[in-house]
Amino acid sequence: LVAGTAAATVGLLRARRAERAAVLEAKTARQVSEFLTRSFQLSSPEETSGETVTARQILDEGAARIETELAAEPRLQVRLMTTIGNVYMQLGLYDRAADLLDRAVARARSELSTDDPELSFALNGRGTLAYEVDDYALAGSLYEEALAAREAALGPDDPEVAAVLNNLGNVRSLTGDTDAARKLLERSLAIRERALEPDHPDIAQSLVSLAYLLQGTGDLDGARAMARRAVGIYERALGRDHPRVALTLNILAGIEVEAGNLAAAVAPARRVLEIREKAYGPDHRLVGEALYNLARILSHSGDPTAAEPLAERAQRIYDATLAPGHPARADAVLLRAEIATQLDRRDDALGLLSEFVDLAGGGEALRDRPLLAPLAGDPRYRALVAR
Repeated sequence: LVAGTAAATVGLLRARRAERAAVLEAKTARQVSEFLTRSFQLSSPEETSGETVTARQILDEGAARIETELAAEPRLQVRLMTTIGNVYMQLGLYDRAADLLDRAVARARSELSTDDPELSFALNGRGTLAYEVDDYALAGSLYEEALAAREAALGPDDPEVAAVLNNLGNVRSLTGDTDAARKLLERSLAIRERALEPDHPDIAQSLVSLAYLLQGTGDLDGARAMARRAVGIYERALGRDHPRVALTLNILAGIEVEAGNLAAAVAPARRVLEIREKAYGPDHRLVGEALYNLARILSHSGDPTAAEPLAERAQRIYDATLAPGHPARADAVLLRAEIATQLDRRDDALGLLSEFVDLAGGGEALRDRPLLAPLAGDPRYRALVAR
């Protein structure tokens, strides 16, 4: 009887908590809609005297208005700071994003209760920014706090809780805490499979995270199964040409390469390139990555003729889109040198290797590369290795 009463009480508390969260969310969503509507009205020709207003200007204007117009509305202020901060982050404007997200977190901690959903929303957003800039210690700390706040607000089995579990699991995976990562990611997947439709994209997201983790532990069969299932879900839910399909196919190609199945890696790598060219245009950095990966697979599987134009194009995109010291630029040059060696163009290969050594700051990476073995007896090559 006591156990039954306790369980009923817990269930009632969770139901009330979820009901309260739903009411707050509805109110906040309405207020957000009104605020954003006003932001776009300010960009109308009547307000701007016919001057052209960019989307970035609307975003900046909205960010400025949050501070002054919403001082008495902390929940709404936190939601909008986090929302606009997330947009800045997606645009690669990390300093602007950090400013807004830091203020959102500070405001939420000082003004909102620990079980308010907006607190976890802000913490999760700031954690994601830390993750994007490779500050995994900060990301893990913020995700842990966000997880506690979201469980307090929504209970332990809500899909929104699963989202933070997935984020925290990815951080633990990248920092080498494999056991903790696996528990977090498996719990995230279990929640989503219980709460969501079978082809919901969030289930695929959990599968992708687990595929990464399993690949890192050497369980390539398990990783392959997870990645294939995720591809199917994304294709059915989002369409065959969605960038998330490309992301997952890229993982699948990497798994096949690691397993030594180069022939099986070609088809998914080609599809990654096709999807990204449609989604991002011909000169995007992610297209360069797809070109490089496909060229490397073709080269290592013995088809340097097909690989060469892809590698050349990848290098052009990297040179145009990446910072001078980015390691991917050196990787592209090295791949071109390997291809030139395969095609028996020794002078071209040595010229590219000299360029690689300049970019990489030394020739140590040239040791023990099978495709460069035909150059081993050339004193120019040995000199480059020793630099």
